Amino acid sequence: VVAVLPLRAAPGDAGLAEALREGVVGALTLRREPMTISANSTRALDPGSDPVQVGRRMGAGYVAGGSLRRTGAGLRLGVDLADAETGLSLWRRTWDLPGSVTPEAEDMVAGIIAHTLAPRVEEAELRRSRSHARDERAWLTLMEARRLTFRLERGEMERAGALLHRSLALDPGFPPAWVALANWHSLRLGQGWAEDREGETRALEAALDTCLTLDADNARALAMLGHSRAVRERRYDAALPLFERALDAAPNDADAWLWSAPTFAWMGDGAEALRRAEQALRLSPEDPLRFRHWHFLSIAHYAAGDMAQAAYWGLRSHEANRRYTSNLCVTAAALVALDRTHEARGLVQEALRLTPGFCMSVFLNQRTTAVESDWKIYCHRLQKAGLPL
Repeated sequence: VVAVLPLRAAPGDAGLAEALREGVVGALTLRREPMTISANSTRALDPGSDPVQVGRRMGAGYVAGGSLRRTGAGLRLGVDLADAETGLSLWRRTWDLPGSVTPEAEDMVAGIIAHTLAPRVEEAELRRSRSHARDERAWLTLMEARRLTFRLERGEMERAGALLHRSLALDPGFPPAWVALANWHSLRLGQGWAEDREGETRALEAALDTCLTLDADNARALAMLGHSRAVRERRYDAALPLFERALDAAPNDADAWLWSAPTFAWMGDGAEALRRAEQALRLSPEDPLRFRHWHFLSIAHYAAGDMAQAAYWGLRSHEANRRYTSNLCVTAAALVALDRTHEARGLVQEALRLTPGFCMSVFLNQRTTAVESDWKIYCHRLQKAGLPL
């Protein structure tokens, strides 16, 4: 349970501070976890209240507070999270805001804070009680598998897969482990590491189906399933309702926004793809897999026709993780469009080194774009970049 205190602020900014606090509480209440005490119940508390006393008074395990202060022409918002049992600070983050904040901006900032705050509460709670898994070993095994997955090294990925299956053997009713297994399959498919693509795709969807049987409103599972429908089968009509359900269940989940972005790009709606990719990045600016966020942002810019930005974000993704092969083709195509063919050829050669046997015939079997003319131009650019037949 989380209690959100009023923010410390100068009298002239008290209204904005309270609006932001209520927005954070409102955004948190839309999530399944953590439970959040009503803004009305904490409104009269002092911003500098002792977290231990607040916890006892409100029945909260965690207390969030912070400050809003002027910095020249702008504002600086600081938020911290404390353990109500010990009073110790668990996490702190600051955001710089413009001096004039619109209601729309207030909602966006509140959503970002809530999305950033909630995982910190979850991490602290899981460290304390491990209550999300019936078997503590299942949780610890899942955490180790995630750590290895983030590295995106082929040998480590094999170890991560074994650990995920071990976690599920310990607790088959643990939805986060099923989502993590689906994500593991997705990364292997995107990297070209799957020896049997059809079998791996079936395993990915089976993991998501099992998760949704256990938790029908699991936003990440719904969004990943929608992405799979689009990327594997080009069934955009089947994907869109899944994205809608995911965001209805968790409007501030970065992964739900992220997984939906490429589908709109492939449908030819670059503007909507860009909106979704940017929202995902705003909600999770420090994601361990941010190279994938930047890749999806590159796809969105490519679909919107902004090749300079497509190349920029693709190259940022490449710099962040040079083992991430999924990013290389769209970045190379954008570079060719910018007459930077030499750079594009370097990326294609790197893709061939990382994924031996990758060629145009393999690429053609993985078509995702709905618009035929766009697909032909894309393929032509990759041929120009040196992708062999």
